[in-house]
Amino acid sequence: MFHSDTPRQVRASRELVAVIVVAAIIRGGLLLAMPHGLSVDTDGYRSLAENLVQYGVYGFSPSDDGAPPVPTAYRPPLYPLLLSTVALSGNLAPVGIGLLHLLLGVLTVAVVYLIALRCRLKEFRWLACLLVACDPILLNQSAQIMTETLAALLAAVALWMLIRLGGHPRPRTAAAVGVALALAILCRPVFLVWWITCGCTVLWICRRNPSRLQISSALLIGTLLVLTPWAIRNHHLFGRPKITTTHGGYTLLLANNPAIYRHLRDRPWGSPWDASEWTGAHAYLAADSPQAIVSPHEELRLDRQAYQLAFNCIREEPRMFAWSCVSRVARLWGCVPRRVDARESSARTWLRYGAGVWNLAVLLLVAGGAAGLRRDLLRTPWLWGVLLCLALTVVHLFFWTNLRMRAPLVPFFALLAARGGASAWAGLRRRVGR
Repeated sequence: MFHSDTPRQVRASRELVAVIVVAAIIRGGLLLAMPHGLSVDTDGYRSLAENLVQYGVYGFSPSDDGAPPVPTAYRPPLYPLLLSTVALSGNLAPVGIGLLHLLLGVLTVAVVYLIALRCRLKEFRWLACLLVACDPILLNQSAQIMTETLAALLAAVALWMLIRLGGHPRPRTAAAVGVALALAILCRPVFLVWWITCGCTVLWICRRNPSRLQISSALLIGTLLVLTPWAIRNHHLFGRPKITTTHGGYTLLLANNPAIYRHLRDRPWGSPWDASEWTGAHAYLAADSPQAIVSPHEELRLDRQAYQLAFNCIREEPRMFAWSCVSRVARLWGCVPRRVDARESSARTWLRYGAGVWNLAVLLLVAGGAAGLRRDLLRTPWLWGVLLCLALTVVHLFFWTNLRMRAPLVPFFALLAARGGASAWAGLRRRVGR
């Protein structure tokens, strides 16, 4: 058995090396073509990483006068922690960020290749890898200081671990699943919903397994080992053991406020929303910038206030809330990235619609893969990806969303699209054979 498998293993190893090289060329070429995005700190992640290195504090500086940073939980910690590893002498250069993103992107493609092998996609495993390497969402976000590149990798790793657990439930694998999902939560809190659905599914799958108690305990322990330090730190600073962030109130209010409701009611579908319409009454929230926060307790108070304002808006306009939910789901599952500037250039317009054509083609292949699987779509190994789709959809039904929020789904979509491509190719061969 060992000798018969060796040539197959050697071939798989060589293919994996080839996949890594191709992914590095594609992602590296994109980073060289779009270097300027890595100099813009839109969401403050670079500031967090630099303050962590310079001051040993995970926080934002309240001003530019050299004052020490104020501890924060406004952003999830994992991505800034990774950025801090490439901050030389306390400064984070674009080249360091680019190399980190290149590594994360290549690892994502490599993990997708390993999953494709396990799902027996045969020669179409190459299609899955190329779809991840060339995905417009991941390509665009890899050239910016944002979490999508890391989130896609963590989703792929968690998916790989879950597939292994579904095939052979063991406590060791369950602990690895817990660690992978917890790391994903520390990258994006939306993964918490996926953790809940996966945990419940594991309990159901293992209900007749004699080791079900050990498996469920291992999954929980693996999760707690990763999340507990963040929770303890936040309990010390905020008086609450938060395992997510203080950013939730902002994202709920950004999606549910009088200005956005008015925009959805009065403007044509797809027209860009100018957030400055909202900045007057809620300058801190609308600017999405916590630099003005003077203490953790003030940050927590503003987060609660944002939640309350959003709930008040929802209660006052329930019909517009329902319509906004439809709008958010359409944005999440759409094909063409939304227009952010009413005066965008023609080149930008062509890029958006080019991405839309790509996304449409992938979604058609995904639909074909789902149709071919039929009931197997709701069984392992595909069930875990379906649960991720449901988790993201449920969360972004209420919270602010756009197309880039779909980045964690790219690895699963690539695998399902490859399955659809394999089914279409098999059908074509049968017809030609007749």
